[in-house]
Amino acid sequence: MPCSSHAISNPDMESERRLLTQLAPEVSEDLVARLISAFHGLRQGYENGSLTYPYSLRGAHHIP
Repeated sequence: MPCSSHAISNPDMESERRLLTQLAPEVSEDLVARLISAFHGLRQGYENGSLTYPYSLRGAHHIP
């Protein structure tokens, strides 16, 4: 039986903020907001073709 893959979209910015705040409650809200903004920009770069790596919530989670 072949494996199948499923793409899951990144959450909206507010959902991502809630998730990161729950995963790393010791990180300041300001830093979480800056991380979300940075990753949002990186994702836009991927979508418009200027970047080749699709940055995800998982990548943002590993930073704090």
